[in-house]
Amino acid sequence: MPVEDHAVHEKVKQKEGFRYGCHNKERPVKGSPVTGTPGSWPYVFSTTCRFDMSFTDPGCEGCWWQGMGEKYAEEIRRNGK
Repeated sequence: MPVEDHAVHEKVKQKEGFRYGCHNKERPVKGSPVTGTPGSWPYVFSTTCRFDMSFTDPGCEGCWWQGMGEKYAEEIRRNGK
């Protein structure tokens, strides 16, 4: 379906030096209690970065976790899961 092509609005463009909120942040330990939520529940999510385009995304440049998602994706492809 044809659409009208137009310029990207300034408010949605990433500024120079943009970094994601997870940039160089420590990851929680599996099973540790999650703070800032009602009640107490253990952390059960991934403890490493799963973003598989971190080498090409400027928002990941210089991050400790850069490349972890690519390694994970390659492992999944290799294991066929």
